[in-house]
Amino acid sequence: MTLLLAKLWSKAHSYLHSSLFSYDLPSICDAAQECVRALLGDPIAPISSAELSRPPCPAAQETLHNTISIQQTHWPVLTRFAHTIAAPHTETDETCTRMAGLSMHPPPPFIR
Repeated sequence: MTLLLAKLWSKAHSYLHSSLFSYDLPSICDAAQECVRALLGDPIAPISSAELSRPPCPAAQETLHNTISIQQTHWPVLTRFAHTIAAPHTETDETCTRMAGLSMHPPPPFIR
């Protein structure tokens, strides 16, 4: 799924970047074509290994999980790869991590 998403991200990024400045119809068509190929399980354009090694940011992970949970009944290929996306980082996770680092022992006395 990470490979699939990285490939989709590459095309989607191109589309988003061009849409912010102007409409670039070839990019829009390429992005749409790659998305449909990926959803059908067909081979898609290769992505650099550097891009593949980068995990999605927490907000993207959450969006991916939400999208997969909604769309997996319509696109079985999503179910096949859903487990490869890391669970989104939540505020609760961060709070638990910080709480675990707290000490219940008083600090050492201040020596002058």
